[in-house]
Amino acid sequence: PSPVLAAAPTDGPVPSADSVAAALSGPLADSRLGGHVGIQVVDAATGQKLFGRDETDAAVPASTMKLVTTTAVLATLGPAAQLRTRAVAGANPGEVVLVGGGDPTLAVTANGSYPGAARLDDLAGQVKKALGGVPPTKVIVDASLFTGPTIGPNWEPGRPRTARRPRTSSPARHSPACSACRPRR
Repeated sequence: PSPVLAAAPTDGPVPSADSVAAALSGPLADSRLGGHVGIQVVDAATGQKLFGRDETDAAVPASTMKLVTTTAVLATLGPAAQLRTRAVAGANPGEVVLVGGGDPTLAVTANGSYPGAARLDDLAGQVKKALGGVPPTKVIVDASLFTGPTIGPNWEPGRPRTARRPRTSSPARHSPACSACRPRR
């Protein structure tokens, strides 16, 4: 497969604090973001802070964790790697297993925000095919791809202490709000 992320050009403009603030003013004013948004933009080359708003406030990480996941995958697996979620038949009639592949782009919408993103209607089609016309009676989530600690050794869990719980195959049942974590000093 070809790389899914092109290398950044080296001759692009150097970002300034004013240009970043101007670029973010419209999107950050969008009411769909909710009443509180914390953000910080840092120049990766220099470490200089280019923009900040409530960046020191603890908050639910939301989709920013997708950036962490994507960066880790890109650094570990390379730019041609694609993570997929798939559906297969379970051991018993009517059972379907959703095999999680770590796909951070899984979307509900028909035309997701990401080109070629997995969609729930695609998974539903895979379920139908995997079960061969038998109505689904049980959905099992296979979360076994990722093992190991759920939190880094130098991070203390936020509140509630969701990081102390093991991974679950029923995330909807165990989905209290997650608070941001702070590094230990």
